[in-house]
Amino acid sequence: KSHTGARLDVDDYTIRARWTADRSLQEFVLEGDHSGTIRSGDTVYLKNFFGNYIDVNGTRVEAQWNNRGKWQRLQIERAVFGPVSNDAVSNGDVVYFRSHTGMYIDVVGHEVLARWPDQGEWQAFWIHDLDEEQNN
Repeated sequence: KSHTGARLDVDDYTIRARWTADRSLQEFVLEGDHSGTIRSGDTVYLKNFFGNYIDVNGTRVEAQWNNRGKWQRLQIERAVFGPVSNDAVSNGDVVYFRSHTGMYIDVVGHEVLARWPDQGEWQAFWIHDLDEEQNN
């Protein structure tokens, strides 16, 4: 979920943030580059309802292909507020997704792009419904 309260969704191949209600088009699976717990700094991939992965091409954020390559590779970075006992990503965490370009995915209005190397409000996402088995 983005800072606007809207969840990411797919419009053709383009990623948008338009609705706050749960819909199947807003289902994304967070996949790690390895098995086990996803931690801050890990490489991750976001797979949409149709089986395609979010990719970054320049500043555009889309979901065009069902393979995991350089354009689909994201680094997840967990926001830290106060003391932290571990760096595992959990339900309710605020995270940032840094693309292969070095820019973070951001949301302005309904538009989802990767334009700046900042971790600000526009780049913040909340983790929801993370599969509990992933953390075991």
